[in-house]
Amino acid sequence: MKKCVHLLISMCLVFSFVVCTTSAAISPYVEQNVEVISFENGDSLEIVTTITENLRASSKTVSKNYIYKSNGKNAVCYTLYGSFTYDGKTSKAIDASADATIYQSGWSLSDHEESYSGSTVRGTAVFSGPSGDKTLGGSITCDKNGKIS
Repeated sequence: MKKCVHLLISMCLVFSFVVCTTSAAISPYVEQNVEVISFENGDSLEIVTTITENLRASSKTVSKNYIYKSNGKNAVCYTLYGSFTYDGKTSKAIDASADATIYQSGWSLSDHEESYSGSTVRGTAVFSGPSGDKTLGGSITCDKNGKIS
């Protein structure tokens, strides 16, 4: 009877170790960076980059939020999304998309455009508002080792 109990406990320990190790290997890694640009009129642009890495597939999904703030409050936000693969020799952008959010009344989305080519995703959006048009956007690039810039 003692041998059965010891065997059962040993099997449970081995199984739990395998499950924990496997779960850790496939969990995504998330990194976030924030940059703030202040303008002379008191407005600002906050750029929040979030990188999610798939550890099993050598791929990354990136979102870049461009948040325009007027009078200290969020006015509009343009979010550029990009998906990339890399293998240490080359990298490739495989998808681009975007979202736009309007926080304050008086603002509207006039135009937007997203594209991807090679290892770069690009996107811009034009918002019309009380203080004139604001163009938000930029690019996301992934190098052959998965470094995002």
